[in-house]
Amino acid sequence: MASKKLLLFGKMELKEQPNTDRILFRDNSIVELSRGVVVKRVNAAEVSGEIIPPLKRVLKHEFEIMTELDRLGATRIPKPIGFDEKRAELTMEYRPYESADKITLNPQLTLGQQISLFLEMLDAIHEGAHRYGVVHRDLKPANFILGKQMTLTDFGVARSRRKRDVATEIYQEIPKTTTEHCPPEEILQKRNSGRRYDIFSAGTILYRILKGEDVYRTETGQNSTNTNPVKFQTPFWPVIEKAMRFDHTQRYIDFEKMKADILKIAAREGIIIPPYCVEEAA
Repeated sequence: MASKKLLLFGKMELKEQPNTDRILFRDNSIVELSRGVVVKRVNAAEVSGEIIPPLKRVLKHEFEIMTELDRLGATRIPKPIGFDEKRAELTMEYRPYESADKITLNPQLTLGQQISLFLEMLDAIHEGAHRYGVVHRDLKPANFILGKQMTLTDFGVARSRRKRDVATEIYQEIPKTTTEHCPPEEILQKRNSGRRYDIFSAGTILYRILKGEDVYRTETGQNSTNTNPVKFQTPFWPVIEKAMRFDHTQRYIDFEKMKADILKIAAREGIIIPPYCVEEAA
């Protein structure tokens, strides 16, 4: 049975991910949509043998983080269903719509709609992670799922204040796949910046939304130094600059302060920010 068509801001149709048996390949993982749930496992055919065991531990860690968040009442994440130790498979709730990857580059969005989209992302991070003492550490548009409420996904390298940081230990054995949204302390392997790690990544997302391209681009799609971003004309540049400062102690301390600055600039500039709105088509 087909679900109803959803429109973002009343005009942009959200693409539905078919709820049928199919397999997606994503970085080091295989994501299989089957019988209304999502099953995630290691893409053993594409990765070298020595990193398969740590990748399996990453999946288990992701399940544990999601289970903790679900127990604490997080509403902006897919509901975890189970983890098969023998097969190293993570099963979670199916969320039917596309990620925010393409919409963040959509030229149809007005400035106000761009900011509305970003503020919804901040709410998803807060309600899906930070409110419950979890730092995501892999924020990028592809890890936000669109819908009537935006959902945050992919907690494989997340860190909880209630758990030992096993993700960092595991990832020392695994090469990073992308670094476009990583802060410099990740590149320099100094991972003690807490929530400010995610603040930096959010700054790169805001840059992408407003500029129409990623802040760090190379032929390989990766960045090795994450130096200061190149300035461009936007009233929200002070927010981007503060979020992406090299010294993590000089960044925003939390997303509430970042959000407050965005709203002040919008009010000063007379920019109308419509509510994030996803409605069923008539």
